[in-house]
Amino acid sequence: MITGQERVLARAYSLPLELRPRGPRIVRASLLDVEKLRCGHASSVAGAAAASRGAAPYSPNVNAGCKLWLRASAANITFNTTDVSQWNDTSTIGTNHATQATGANQPLWNSSNSLFGGKPSVDFTRANGDFMIADGLGAMVSGTGKAYDIFVVCSFPTLANTRALWSFGNSASATPFLYGYVSSAKAISDGKTNDAAATITLQDNTNLLTDATPYLLRFSSTGTLLSLYVNGTATLIAGSTEQSGAMTTNRFTIGGLRTNGAPSNLFNGSIAEVIVYDNQIGSTPAATLTTQIRAYYGF
Repeated sequence: MITGQERVLARAYSLPLELRPRGPRIVRASLLDVEKLRCGHASSVAGAAAASRGAAPYSPNVNAGCKLWLRASAANITFNTTDVSQWNDTSTIGTNHATQATGANQPLWNSSNSLFGGKPSVDFTRANGDFMIADGLGAMVSGTGKAYDIFVVCSFPTLANTRALWSFGNSASATPFLYGYVSSAKAISDGKTNDAAATITLQDNTNLLTDATPYLLRFSSTGTLLSLYVNGTATLIAGSTEQSGAMTTNRFTIGGLRTNGAPSNLFNGSIAEVIVYDNQIGSTPAATLTTQIRAYYGF
């Protein structure tokens, strides 16, 4: 039988009915026991609430050199009604925000994308084209043999043409210098052009992607050797030689190729997260991050 004192203890600490002591356990119930139960319950509720708000249980910032981290939660978006005018950078730098001042070119925010486990995404799906600019990052690969590691959580509804996920360019050149894209054949690809206009394009034409499917695509380079990954698995392009020679960049674009003219090869798909490092992170940190990201988005 539960005594009046025991009822007071349980109610005073706001325990739910299922956590209140029952039967013989009540003999051993003490203020400390109740406090432990109460705190454990509160932690579970707080964790569930954080997950429902879209708080990622990981941070790319634990790895050195994170220069850009865009995640499509509402807290990271500056809205123009339902359009995205700014996607806020939450890396340790915290200032490389992706922006789009022109309303007609602003992507849309999707509060719950079923392809990403109900997590939000930024949808680059306007008929007249949409893209975002993060030129604060533009000079990151400028020079010779600069390493990088870029992770993108994305999907595309249908793919009939070459679609660029991201690109580095120069405002004085018509040539995109470094870019990650999905080809019209649905192959993950990476292209690099130097200042002398010499180009090497690397793409995996065997392990093709599928429409309306979530992916974590990774573009990873030592500065001279490139590896491409799909959902953590290295493609046939692993350790392949990139274009050598200096390249000069001052622009970074999400969702298209942007040089000194109008953007081209717009992505026309959904992006839930973008992470950019100015180095090639190690295999263990990359594997850990990949596992965490896929678990968060449920694929």
